Amino acid sequence: MLTQPRLAVLWPVLARRAFALTLVAIVTGCANPVEREYVWTRATPALARRTPSTFVIRLKLDRDKRSVVWFEDVHDGDGDLGRTTKTWSNCVVLDDDNWECKTGMVLGQVIPDDIEMRSGQLHQRYWGEERHFTLRRKILGVSF
Repeated sequence: MLTQPRLAVLWPVLARRAFALTLVAIVTGCANPVEREYVWTRATPALARRTPSTFVIRLKLDRDKRSVVWFEDVHDGDGDLGRTTKTWSNCVVLDDDNWECKTGMVLGQVIPDDIEMRSGQLHQRYWGEERHFTLRRKILGVSF
């Protein structure tokens, strides 16, 4: 049984070890505590909207299948405008930070929608509109 003085000596050591293990888990990505989001806001409001729309994108790249799943949340000053999920296949993938997916079948339809990641910067060409996204990191649910 630990006595009070012995516990007082061991407590800082145990606390440092617990902190170190937690830090290692976060840095190595255990339980995916760090999430990447890409954000782009229109310069002007869309038709029939009062404020510009903001697009928040999360991606899942499958290098082996050469595919990208695109999770898109859209909102403006009036609230949530919806969520869309798209999957691109037959992408050209060099690495996690350099790949491109050209227009093709998306949700069973041909949509002029190209996406690419160049040196970690996400770009989209959607119906002639160029979108250059900014990286935002979420750590344990908090955006930075």
